[in-house]
Amino acid sequence: DLNKKFTKMQLAAAISLNSAYAKRVYELLCMYKNMKDKTFKRNLVELKTMLWVIDPKTGKDSYPSWTWFQRNVLDIAVKEINGHTDITFNYKPIYGNRPGRGRKPVVEVEFAVFYQAKPEPAPLPDLHERLVKLFRLRPDQADTILATHSTEVINRQLYDIQAKTVDGKVKNVGSYTAKVFGLETKGKEK
Repeated sequence: DLNKKFTKMQLAAAISLNSAYAKRVYELLCMYKNMKDKTFKRNLVELKTMLWVIDPKTGKDSYPSWTWFQRNVLDIAVKEINGHTDITFNYKPIYGNRPGRGRKPVVEVEFAVFYQAKPEPAPLPDLHERLVKLFRLRPDQADTILATHSTEVINRQLYDIQAKTVDGKVKNVGSYTAKVFGLETKGKEK
């Protein structure tokens, strides 16, 4: 489904995001990055529904408190999207009126989107680190993969490997990753 919504560059960036909420926020932001006015507002309930924080069937809100929503959804999205994609953004809450005393409720969220053209969606050291730590390759194997494959191809393959690992189809992730990229799994001869 992601292939239909993103360009190849955006797909690689979206795959590099860990949080499901960050991926959904990124999708929302991509709609505005080429617009003349790069700021837009979303009603809080509408935003939570778009991000699936509010279950459309039951109406249950996973983060009913603004503070929880801000910390567990928006702040994580800012950190991941601003650090790993071609977009940076910030947001601010818009408060509604409440008669009398007390904290005013957040009714809208205003976003400001900035597009940064980057030749690579993820910096190479981060990708190298992922290959070594998450996919259990030796540093020399990771260097070989980075030298012989584009970042887009690597991210796509890693996504497939991760999906197969989660499904239980891959027992030894390091050996399988080396095989997918055409590397020998035993020591290299010099």
